[in-house]
Formats: sequence, C-alpha cells, structure tokens
Amino acid sequence: SERDGWGHLYRYDARTGALLNRITRGEFVVRDIVRVDEAAETVYFLAGGREPGRDPYFRHLYRVGLDGTGLELLTPEDADHTVTFAPGGDYFVDSYSTVGSAPVTAVRRADGTLVQTVVEADISALREEGWRPPERVRTVADDAETDLHGLIYYPSDFDPQRSYPVLDSCYPGPQAGRVPKSFASYDWSAQAIAELGFIV
Repeated sequence: SERDGWGHLYRYDARTGALLNRITRGEFVVRDIVRVDEAAETVYFLAGGREPGRDPYFRHLYRVGLDGTGLELLTPEDADHTVTFAPGGDYFVDSYSTVGSAPVTAVRRADGTLVQTVVEADISALREEGWRPPERVRTVADDAETDLHGLIYYPSDFDPQRSYPVLDSCYPGPQAGRVPKSFASYDWSAQAIAELGFIV
C-alpha cells in the first residue's frame, strides 16, 4: 500500500480481512516481494531509497519478519540488484551493476553472506574502444526540493572546449523509470545519438 505516501508492506488476516500489522515503514519504497518464508515468518523484498547517499532507484534486497521486526539489508553493494532464489530458499543469485560498472554475479546465503562471486564481466575491450559511461547527475526540480536523477551521454570524442547541442531524451511517467540504472539497461540509442555530435 502507498497509504502513507511510500510503498510499504502490510499483513492481513486472509480469513477475516483484518489488518494484523504493518511490516515495513520509512522513507523508502518497496518495489517487489521476492520470497516469503512462511516457516521463518520472514519476507524478502527489493526496495529503493533506504540507503542514504545512494541512487534511490537502485534496488537492494532486504528481509524482515512478518511482524515488522529485524529489517536487514542483504545486498550491500552500491548498485542495482536483481535477485533469484534457489527453490529451497537457502541461497540466492545476486546480479548487480550500474550503467558504468561491469555486471557482477554472486551466490549468497539467504542471510546475505557471500558464498562466491561467480563472474565479473570484463568491459575492458569496450573501454579500449573509447566507450565512456554516461555521467550520473542529480538536480533539483522546480519545487526546490525534489531530487531528479539523470544521465548525461557524451560523444566518445567529447571535447570540453567545444559547444554541443543538447537533446533531452525524456519519456516520463509514474509507471516506469526512464533513466537506466544497470549495465544491462544501458541506453545505447542515447549513446548513438551522442555519437552524432550531441550531448544527450
């Protein structure tokens, strides 16, 4: 529910419809429920905006008791995380990256303990060809308080002494994010336009 202005979890009695308790609270948004461990009375979920100083759109995995106690961050890296649990729920695969950092895939125990890093993508050849990641920026909206997060794509032969036309690539809406957060969601079309001599 977003009844307090933030997306949070609440637990109800399935038979009576009565609210039993609130599970999460705070100035962050629960994005997805990943797993419910009924035996341990714990819910695992992806959320954004809880960790200070980080991009609020980065997804991190948390777990918390169904009674709302014991909230824990399980994926501490400052990046966007996607998570897949093993069928038994004892382990999960965590893949994380940013638009400028290579994807890393790791296996973790259900408590977040790192078991093993499986692979870290090698993007050195891409960098050697002149690729540069977009610049992550944060500015403030006209209301003077709302942070806006974006990316600036430069041409690979960018010259800071030159002037460039700027294109604002925007398709806003509450239903989806427009600014890529992970390496896999990198906007290659924005980079292609930048290569024509624009800053996007």
